[in-house]
Amino acid sequence: MKRQSPSFYLALSTSLVLVLVFRDVMALIPIEAFYREGRSIELSSALLLFMGAFLWFGLRPDGAERSNWHIPVILILMALRELDFDKSLTAEGILQLRLYTGDAPLGHKLIGVAVIALIVTCAVRLMRHNVKPWLLGLRQGRPTSWLVLLAGGFLVVAKSMDGFDRKLAGFGLSFEPELVQALGRSEELLELVMCMAIIQAVAYYRRPAEMIAQAQACAKAAAFADGRRGREQV
Repeated sequence: MKRQSPSFYLALSTSLVLVLVFRDVMALIPIEAFYREGRSIELSSALLLFMGAFLWFGLRPDGAERSNWHIPVILILMALRELDFDKSLTAEGILQLRLYTGDAPLGHKLIGVAVIALIVTCAVRLMRHNVKPWLLGLRQGRPTSWLVLLAGGFLVVAKSMDGFDRKLAGFGLSFEPELVQALGRSEELLELVMCMAIIQAVAYYRRPAEMIAQAQACAKAAAFADGRRGREQV
């Protein structure tokens, strides 16, 4: 797959979001519907995560870095979670304890255990293979590391907004419906921006590999030309 500049992938991801938004605009749906499941905002986030996984494989030089297979898998799992596959594949949500302690079918429990095992495996591999290079990249000012930090920050803030009214209801706190609605929409938008940051991080991560490959090719060509001139002089 031909590698493009990171700005190309920013334009591509932005165009994807605009196409989905325009689709809903043309359907004349009310503004609150933009944030519902399966509509433009949530669907854009899922598609961008799938695109990030595809770009990881597509931009990988000569199948290198097979040890980092967990990164695109994590992106795919996040995309499926965005589309609520964790709730549709089983009687209860895969991350819900009652799936394993209740009367759910054995097949559903096995699916949940397999998915959780995959998540744990990916998390362990991420900690083992990527945390140190990421921290080093932060110190060196690499765009990939800072984009990942930005994406993680957006994710933390977005998840803190998710159902905050339900979480605080147990403390006797209540909030105006307008505030709850605004924070719910902000959550979806922050997740969308997070996905766009991930696309950029993948694009920047692949760019150094291309530059190294080009430098190596130029060095080989120069060495070949020097050797040829030397033979001609002899």
